[in-house]
Amino acid sequence: MVEVHPSGSYFAVGEKGNMPNIIVYEYPSLKPYRIMRGGTWEAYAFIDFNSSGTLLASVGGSPDYMLTIWNWKQERIVLRSKAFSQDVYRVTFSPENDEQLTTSGTGHIKFWKMVETFTGLKLQGELGRFGKTALTDIEGYVELPDGKVVSGCEWGNMLLWDGGLIKVELSRKDGKPCHQGPINQFVLDEGELITIGADGYVRVWDFETIDTAESYDEDSVLEMEPMNELHVGRHVNLRFMVKFKDSNFIWCAQDANGKIWKLDLSFSNIVSTRNCFWLIKQIRAGC
Repeated sequence: MVEVHPSGSYFAVGEKGNMPNIIVYEYPSLKPYRIMRGGTWEAYAFIDFNSSGTLLASVGGSPDYMLTIWNWKQERIVLRSKAFSQDVYRVTFSPENDEQLTTSGTGHIKFWKMVETFTGLKLQGELGRFGKTALTDIEGYVELPDGKVVSGCEWGNMLLWDGGLIKVELSRKDGKPCHQGPINQFVLDEGELITIGADGYVRVWDFETIDTAESYDEDSVLEMEPMNELHVGRHVNLRFMVKFKDSNFIWCAQDANGKIWKLDLSFSNIVSTRNCFWLIKQIRAGC
């Protein structure tokens, strides 16, 4: 597991093995800078810096599933708590509030706050309540600026969470799912919500419509269509996507099948062009 510091001057690597470490390296020298020990027993599942870069959150895999908040420059544990009793896939700080975090994984999503109590600073977690919605593994999610969270689900729709409850489920028109299968990543980018799916699609949605969505009752599903979409290819399972530095439209996407795709999401191209270099392929929107 690798995570880049917001400054771009460091990156953290979470190890696997007996009592693994988190090692923070300087960039571009690649010299070890800080080492954090004792955060988990066998492997780190995910790590994340807060927006200011002062804290690092980590979550371990089986058998401990420990969530740890680090003052990484001091190599010191600030807070610890068991995240869940089954696999936890992700942990992230809220981009708007360093005292709020989210974790997700097998059959759950959990919302965390760092709270000052009579006995000191504590981590308090609230499990998301699915209500009448079927329990589901949650791979991808994103924290919204107002504190809500949008997540995916196993059947491909989006779930809007507010106050630990599902406020509304969102699908495409005529009951079609937002994606065929899990949504592996959500990205907020310039007022738009981008979803990256295991079905090989990248879809762009109107953020304001999702953020203000309301449900008439617990059984209703709000239907909407994406503003744009790009089908990268058959047998493509998109896991993660990041925008190229100093580019408005060019993204790099990781494929679980071993490829790295260069994507043009300008959605202004009439003709599609593709170039392949080793395991790197380029595809442009407008197919």
